[in-house]
Amino acid sequence: MAKQTFLELTNRILARVSLAEATTLVGSTGHTLMAQRFLNESQNNLFFLPYNWYSLYVTRTFVTVASTAEYAVATDFGRGLDLLDVTGDRLLCETLLRNIDDVDPNSNTTGSPTHYCYVGGSYRLYPIPSAVHTIRDRYWKQPTELTTNAQLYDLPLECENVLLLGAWMLMATYMNKLEVALQLITQYDKALKKAKVANDRLLDRALYINSYPHNSYYGIFPPRFPNTYGAGG
Repeated sequence: MAKQTFLELTNRILARVSLAEATTLVGSTGHTLMAQRFLNESQNNLFFLPYNWYSLYVTRTFVTVASTAEYAVATDFGRGLDLLDVTGDRLLCETLLRNIDDVDPNSNTTGSPTHYCYVGGSYRLYPIPSAVHTIRDRYWKQPTELTTNAQLYDLPLECENVLLLGAWMLMATYMNKLEVALQLITQYDKALKKAKVANDRLLDRALYINSYPHNSYYGIFPPRFPNTYGAGG
């Protein structure tokens, strides 16, 4: 099963409210335009849940500049996951700007970064890098707005039914079909729960079970002990 395009999704919404389907979304008006807007609103509603969808995971790297503390987050940044100093082989600890100010009120401590925090649209590193470091940034991106006929949504396939139901509810409300909209709430909630279960299974495998050094066949390595462990009874 493949994802449906933006045009196909729009026509699904139009069909569910007994309206004629569109052949293109270029220059669309009226109900067709509203259906497009409601699909984007439904997509945004799913993203703004306190929840992370696996298909929105992104990793990138950026390079520090000596004596520069702040670095812009990605343009599609939604929610942060972690920062790793690849050069220093260290996972940076997230903290608060207040904590950094407490230990470095003059903002002049330099060295290899150990901590970071969010400041507006930037990362603030502490200590301030004294040299070039490659930083790996993992985050959850914002889904791209749907605009063109063949465009595919960024949410996982498991969310497609939820996406449609959400847009259908909004469309029904817009057309003053309030009874239909109310009936769709239960369907929406059930579809969302199913999507979350499927998403959690994939997130567990990708980010949690395999997040430490492991053997690809047997799983996580067993603990290792010194040669002298247990010697002498």
